[in-house]
Amino acid sequence: MFDEIIDRKPFNSIKWSYLSSCGDSTDGILPMWIADLDFPVHETLYTAIMRRAQHPIYGYAGLPDSYYTAFIQWMKNRHQVTVQKDWIAFSPGIVPALSAIIRKFTKPGDGIVIMPPVYHPFKMVIEKNGRTLREAPLINKNGYYTIDFDKLEQVSRGARMLILCSPHNPVGRVWNELELKSLADIACRNDLLVIADEIHGDIVFEPQKQIPAFNADPRLLDRIISCWAPSKTFNIPGLQTSYIIIPDKAFMNMYKEELEASGLG
Repeated sequence: MFDEIIDRKPFNSIKWSYLSSCGDSTDGILPMWIADLDFPVHETLYTAIMRRAQHPIYGYAGLPDSYYTAFIQWMKNRHQVTVQKDWIAFSPGIVPALSAIIRKFTKPGDGIVIMPPVYHPFKMVIEKNGRTLREAPLINKNGYYTIDFDKLEQVSRGARMLILCSPHNPVGRVWNELELKSLADIACRNDLLVIADEIHGDIVFEPQKQIPAFNADPRLLDRIISCWAPSKTFNIPGLQTSYIIIPDKAFMNMYKEELEASGLG
């Protein structure tokens, strides 16, 4: 499975089919800039997709109960946390969700905090939506990154939102309980809405353990939106589905309103 070469170029792969943007000669180029894998999906996924594809009508589809129960059971078995069904909302991807959340929960000019070096679309969706970027760079000590809590406190004053990458992309840190509780302290003191991108939360190696942000501190339950997806876990980003966890009912209604306004609901 892991030594099979699969040609993806004929199938409009962003990773392999558009290398012409790199110049006239693409020989020897390894497109490692995009996070999907060149391994086939597990046969159970392939079989399920093929079974559905055999039905000759591809009309509009809703969200079945299995959409919710699959995620609820996964989070219980994998992370030992309870997710209620009414906490779960759909998004075609985490970046579209971030953009929708920024538009709905902040105003033009509002400060939004990130901790670079971090996944570059964070900066993009903040600035493209007319919000003010605030940065609290991570501390790098011999290749091991930690949160600069003094700087984070400073840039959080007067801000509206913090986007947390957990685990952190690209530095690979899995935030521990003390770090997440310290972050919750800052969020509460500064009345920040915390948006947690946890797309890599299933890919954590022992002895590290992913602590889902909504479960890290009870004070976060009324100020957090947590974003999960099966795309990295199962190598299916092209299927474009994500789970957005919003424990607060008012926030959930606001998020759904923005999805409908954007034509995504």
